[in-house]
Amino acid sequence: SRAAYRACEPGLREALPEKYDLNAAIARIEALAAQYGVNYDGHGQSLNGAKAESGQKGVDLLNESFAKRTGIQAGHGFALPLPDGRFGHGVFLGQDAAYLMLNISTLVTNAPAAPEQLRAAQMRYRQPILVWHTRFDVVPLAPKTALATLPCNVVFRNDNGLQSPAQIKKLQKRFGIADIETSEGWVSLLVAMAAAGARLPAQTKYTTWHANVARTGKMQQMLSHDLHRYKADQVTPLPWNPSTIDVVQTALCGGVDMIAVRDFVRY
Repeated sequence: SRAAYRACEPGLREALPEKYDLNAAIARIEALAAQYGVNYDGHGQSLNGAKAESGQKGVDLLNESFAKRTGIQAGHGFALPLPDGRFGHGVFLGQDAAYLMLNISTLVTNAPAAPEQLRAAQMRYRQPILVWHTRFDVVPLAPKTALATLPCNVVFRNDNGLQSPAQIKKLQKRFGIADIETSEGWVSLLVAMAAAGARLPAQTKYTTWHANVARTGKMQQMLSHDLHRYKADQVTPLPWNPSTIDVVQTALCGGVDMIAVRDFVRY
């Protein structure tokens, strides 16, 4: 059977297949609500295949591919409208049911760039990143040209280790961050730590996620249980922390880059 969950009023419904990660779905719905400025009450309503109320149509976010929604094929570039009116750029590599794999560029222009400009520009991060597939706007680049070779495999790290209450309290006191229990307070602490060159003390080991992207752009992820220990000056994979597109936009506009912050502090 398939279950549907109500995100907000009027009803946004999303059909989920069997054994789908409900926490991932809830996080993505929260990101959608934040992006469009609507209230999310936090209560999923299982309809268990029941018919939707009369006159309401579901929005199938899982089965509408990025390529179908935007016209951008796997391996091709795109322009990303930024809040300040400019355009960031990246390459779409692939997707699974929840995430897009994007290679984000340092190229920021007043108008969408040509594919060759994007090809010549440096990428912002040392590897592609995962972004929740929400309905953000992008612009296809013309002419249509492949900028990435598929298939490909991208490795992410999954940090191991939990901070003890005493360690958290010590960090809170050191950096003078209040309300550490809130998401805003925690983010402020991570930003302050990164600025000071400090890392979370309990993170000494990590395992890896392998994201395999087929030639078609279909992505499959697999957690590996190989355990790695951090070494001095080691270049590790980026952390497996799917981002929302607004985090990318903020970074491209010159704001705090939480992707880089999480990478540095090992979170």
